[in-house]
Amino acid sequence: MDPFVRLNLLGSSAAIHAMRRQIEKIASVDVPVAVLGKTGTGKEMAVGAIHYLGERKQRW
Repeated sequence: MDPFVRLNLLGSSAAIHAMRRQIEKIASVDVPVAVLGKTGTGKEMAVGAIHYLGERKQRW
């Protein structure tokens, strides 16, 4: 199953595909990340996806 479906990050637009690629790229490195944006833009969902897809989830 697609991990993004499991995380409810759904969609097929170019913007969604770009966001997914960025999340995968960020999740693959072990560095602190700050996610910025306006209220209601899904920052918390993006952070959850980064954590879920990354190696750091095993440490907590």
